[in-house]
Amino acid sequence: MVSSQAKASNLFKKARFVSGFGAAVTIGHSSFYIVKSGERAVLVDRFHGTLPRSVGKGIHFKIPWVQKPYIFDLRPRTHRLSAISATDDHEPVNLTLRVISRPEVQRLPTIVQNLGLEYDKILNFIANEVLESIVAKSSLLMLFRSHSWFSERVKDAFVGRAKDLNILIDEIDITHFSNPRSEYTVLVLHLT
Repeated sequence: MVSSQAKASNLFKKARFVSGFGAAVTIGHSSFYIVKSGERAVLVDRFHGTLPRSVGKGIHFKIPWVQKPYIFDLRPRTHRLSAISATDDHEPVNLTLRVISRPEVQRLPTIVQNLGLEYDKILNFIANEVLESIVAKSSLLMLFRSHSWFSERVKDAFVGRAKDLNILIDEIDITHFSNPRSEYTVLVLHLT
């Protein structure tokens, strides 16, 4: 017959094995992350900060509880950005831009450090800044008469400012351009 002490010892060994196996599975599972096609990942380390390179498609190793992957979707995204600005003759102008953007792949670690994962929210601020600076220097009549000049100025300024923040602009269109206090109709300008 097996003594109760031997049974307890045997039970203790089994419990230790099961808990050790469970801990190993948990650590093993949290040591890997998957980057899908069309994505890149940047690792942020608790001790060293943002690591200087990004990794592409595949299964990658990370140190559990020390490193955290930030996964970026590299496919172009469409944004609708609206702004109301005043001309130099104090007439309000409603503008809506359609912008197709994506992050600059080589600069993903810099984007994580400076802007975070929701980097594309900065596009609203860029739109307001660019549109206010261009519209404020022009009269309402000038904006409606010289469409191509206005479109090119907006495009060049927006693309340049986004490039400074490591965001690539694939396409930008002015989809709505109107003065709420006048009889002018909605005007669609293409900047491509």
